[in-house]
Amino acid sequence: MGIEKIDINGTGNNVVILNPDDLQALSTDTDTLFILGNLGDSVRLAGTWESRGSERVAGVTYNKFIATTSDTSTVTLYAGLKVVRGELIIGDPTEDDSLVGSTGAGYRDW
Repeated sequence: MGIEKIDINGTGNNVVILNPDDLQALSTDTDTLFILGNLGDSVRLAGTWESRGSERVAGVTYNKFIATTSDTSTVTLYAGLKVVRGELIIGDPTEDDSLVGSTGAGYRDW
């Protein structure tokens, strides 16, 4: 069983650096990863990723990104925090881009 969710909430500004092959290696079952964080936390996307807007999952809105791995599989990232591609910040850098909301009625503990 692989890792399907990473929660970097906690003390300090935490960063996850992720490329498509990393996601595929972590998420061996679904090729999908949810990353949660709070104000100051971020995900830095390495490689080529395509933004797919936002999507509600279990009552929470996430930024959605897809990418193709070196073996041509498609992987999906749902980020509930600030996302950075290279030096480009996705979202308004003056706003709190952290996850907001509750677990919702359909919450599933991944």
